[in-house]
Amino acid sequence: MILLCAGFAFAQDDNASIGAEREGIRVGMTAGTGAVITMDGLPFVNASTFFVVKKDWKGRWFGYPDAREAVSKAKRSKTPDGGDRFDMTFSSPDNIVVTSQSLELLPGRVVRLGVDVLVTTTTHASFEHQMGGMNPAWVAGRPFTVSGPDAKTSFTVAPAVAKQAEMLGAAIASHFDKMTIDTRMGPLEIIAKGGVKPCVLDYRAHKYALTPHYWIGILEHKLTPNEVLSYSVEFRFPPARAAAAKRIEVDAKPRDEARVLARLEMPDRIFPTPKKVAWSKSNFSLNVDTTIRIEAANSDEIQPAADGFINFVKKNFGVTLKMSEMPSPKQIVLSCKDGSVSVTEADNQEQYVVKIGDTVSASANTSAGLMNAVKTLQQLVRGEGDKISMRGCEIEDWPAMPYRGIHFFSGKDARELQLKMVRDILGALKINNICYQSEYVMWDATSKVHHEKYGMSKEDARAVVEECVRQGIEITPLINLFGHSEWLIANKVYRHLADNPNHPYAYDPSNPEVYELTEKILIEVLDFFKPNVLHIGHDEITMEGFPNKEANKEVGTTELILRDIMHYYDFLHARGVRTMLWGDLFIGPGEADDAAHAPDVETSTLRRDRLPKDVIITDWHYSPAPVEKHPSLKMFNDAGFDALACPWFDPVNVVNFTRAAGLQWEATKDVKNEEGNPRKGQTLGILDTTWAGYSFGQESFDENQDQYAAYFLAAEASWTGAEKSYDKWDFDYRTEFARMWSGSDLPRGERAGWTIDLGKAVNFTAVAGEKKDFLGNVGVSGMENLPVGKQPLGRFTYEIQGEKGSPEAVLLAGKMNPEGEWPAAITIPIGRSAASIGFAAAATLAGPTHPPIARTVVTFDDGTTDTFDWKLGQTIFAVDDPRVSATSLAIWKDTPVGEPAKVLHQYVWRNPTPDKKVRSVRIESNQQASGLILFAMSGTSAR
Repeated sequence: MILLCAGFAFAQDDNASIGAEREGIRVGMTAGTGAVITMDGLPFVNASTFFVVKKDWKGRWFGYPDAREAVSKAKRSKTPDGGDRFDMTFSSPDNIVVTSQSLELLPGRVVRLGVDVLVTTTTHASFEHQMGGMNPAWVAGRPFTVSGPDAKTSFTVAPAVAKQAEMLGAAIASHFDKMTIDTRMGPLEIIAKGGVKPCVLDYRAHKYALTPHYWIGILEHKLTPNEVLSYSVEFRFPPARAAAAKRIEVDAKPRDEARVLARLEMPDRIFPTPKKVAWSKSNFSLNVDTTIRIEAANSDEIQPAADGFINFVKKNFGVTLKMSEMPSPKQIVLSCKDGSVSVTEADNQEQYVVKIGDTVSASANTSAGLMNAVKTLQQLVRGEGDKISMRGCEIEDWPAMPYRGIHFFSGKDARELQLKMVRDILGALKINNICYQSEYVMWDATSKVHHEKYGMSKEDARAVVEECVRQGIEITPLINLFGHSEWLIANKVYRHLADNPNHPYAYDPSNPEVYELTEKILIEVLDFFKPNVLHIGHDEITMEGFPNKEANKEVGTTELILRDIMHYYDFLHARGVRTMLWGDLFIGPGEADDAAHAPDVETSTLRRDRLPKDVIITDWHYSPAPVEKHPSLKMFNDAGFDALACPWFDPVNVVNFTRAAGLQWEATKDVKNEEGNPRKGQTLGILDTTWAGYSFGQESFDENQDQYAAYFLAAEASWTGAEKSYDKWDFDYRTEFARMWSGSDLPRGERAGWTIDLGKAVNFTAVAGEKKDFLGNVGVSGMENLPVGKQPLGRFTYEIQGEKGSPEAVLLAGKMNPEGEWPAAITIPIGRSAASIGFAAAATLAGPTHPPIARTVVTFDDGTTDTFDWKLGQTIFAVDDPRVSATSLAIWKDTPVGEPAKVLHQYVWRNPTPDKKVRSVRIESNQQASGLILFAMSGTSAR
């Protein structure tokens, strides 16, 4: 979780920043994100970090988060040549670390970063300085040179394909005095001076890279006590280039087509993958005469499952099924009673059997098992023209572990988004627990500090709770207490409750007012959720210098942590609620691969010994370590605790840690605790975590799609036990997530519509030519294999211009486009109705999501408009980026040996007012590094 904090630590209450601009170069620095540099509006670097750490990164002496006020106190001056200079002094609270840093913007389009760093401790201290994350458009596929006596590189051209390697293995250049990159904008010089020299790493495919970028800075370097280390790095930017100005209007008319949208083909595949499945040729016809009958001792428990299936069929296929108490031939029977299923494993309460042929039956011994069966039935419904059927099969299935959970935050104005996630993704994938981080719900007890950006109304949160009930999902609320308490104390009202009011991160456990307030909050939370378990957070409490107050230092960190936990444990236990908390402070060095935040094993053992054994430990680890490198689950179980494995979003991390959890569940599932004997713990399953800001709303979803797509991965892994390593999985979880997320937004059947002939507008041939230099990527081929003419790509039919081996498209202006004149905008007349419009498009280059590379304006006949932005990694992807998002699926892919993939993606605009005719579609370049390539556009009829 430390990575989350590095990215979001100052979103709460600190907007301190500095900045200057001249000759098209803009520099700035904020307390939260560090240095930012742009050239002519193009992002160059952002997100700098500076850490002085203890040996093996087992704690830190200093980091930017420890002295955020230094930015607001920066001194601005003029350099002798008339440039701008900012000087900042950062120091750790105990002054063990002092670093003076300067940021200069100089004439001639030059930026210089200077650093002096001093440590006074004789204990090991190393530092690492990321000067920024470089936009990959500046580097990828471009020639470069390095010089200097210690300079190292194995390349003359930066690889176009991202390197899959750890830190040092990802270096493309290191320890150089000078690096010159022949960028798409001209030569960029990076000049280093001083006692330590920088490295450039290809960080695009790194497990912790939230966005693709190149890492530039100083890798871990040991500091000598009481000796100042000085160094600087200078960036010399190329001259500015002229911006495009031409706008064109296409002379084209839509061509009516009998079929633009193909029928949705559903493969014979169920997710999560069942234990046993046999497909047959005997499908079951589904129509208005089909009824549903429940056979159960208590039909009220089963009715939510039946209602869920009825709603699914009505929403997706337009058929309303009815309940019946009388047997009939055309009937779906839901059976839930003892003996309905011959249980494979005695303790498995969620096993079910589905049989579909001339009849349909779904059977289980418990309501949870029958809910799972209904989720499988939903995936077996097929639409074939006007006919609806259920795919013939026999399935016997059960989960590999009992707890299959997802953790995410509440969200401002996020009701519909979260309902969709719970209903269409988590419920459908048989997730049965949600840990709902809820401190930003607008509780009455926190009415003085409701957050303007993150606050969620109780009404919206209630809707999420009710949907969870309908889906058979249990909710565990999480209220972050002690550490990470900015939500409560980073404000004028409650700042006095902080252990360090100058840095409100952990509250002051010596102040009784803290517990008076938190108890009021918890009483309201318990009344709202009525949970069996409540998560009290308690991770990384010591990360930001706690304890700071002398009174708290005298008590000691361990005693303060345990007293605080016991306060909430007793409070919850008295109300019949079990306590859940994060496990990092109960793990010492060597007891896990990461997230071991106790100072030593003696302390971690003491803390575990004193903790009540019925506390549930959520054991988070985000390293993609092998299965056998996850010993902490067994350690917690042996100590008497039930535990959950908590991965993040890296696929190897999710799969391997889930496999470790499955093995430990098998080892502990038969544990029986008897009165008078030491308690034995079990690993119950997994809780996949989400760290994508403090509000799970549309912005978070759009900008962190890899994290949300990992829910599909976690659901599959936890249901199956992740018996296969990730590299042996036979499907792409991102694509499957996107299919589930957006598939229901389009009709399942065929749809007529129109295509557009862009022949008179094309200005770009998507081939590399004799130079083998495609879009500035040296030595790379183009899209010669993209089929041309009228082509079914995905579910849409598109008309791709050009001849075989030479596809053509419209390329809009981008500042790093190949040499030539490229239009700033294109307007395409439509004059047709459209329920949706599909765009077959790609971006020339990868880069940051913000700002968008282009905007589309759809104008209706009445003059009103609808707009959307083309954001890299969301609505559009670079031509060599094989990833997908929930809104942009890959519709064509070519993978030349030894080269980047060539990919064409599709974005589908849904018409919010399908009764209106579309007059025109205008696409406007935002003059960013990447240009938008439009290959084709087609619309579906609005009927």
